[in-house]
Amino acid sequence: MEKSNRMTGISEVLDSLFKNQKNMPSLKTVRLSSKWIEIVGQQLSLHTHPDRINQSILYVNCDHQGWISTLQFYKKEILNNIKQYFKGDIEVNDIKFFYGGKKRNF
Repeated sequence: MEKSNRMTGISEVLDSLFKNQKNMPSLKTVRLSSKWIEIVGQQLSLHTHPDRINQSILYVNCDHQGWISTLQFYKKEILNNIKQYFKGDIEVNDIKFFYGGKKRNF
């Protein structure tokens, strides 16, 4: 196997480490979580958290099934807020909301 001389950025290394750990969020998910209150607002942040990003789809865990339909109304606004806060650094083109129970703290 041929070795690459390309320098690897710290975020790429950390993201790779997170991906290799089962049930560990990616660095992008952790970064998204750090701004979650600003992205969705105080009320929604109390009942939701970003679970993972897979193929530019953000999966958001809700602590009650009732929040899923409410979040559908805010989907476009949430996507716009993600673009505003991360300016293309985190690519999210769609959001899927699901009921997963307990909120995870990073």
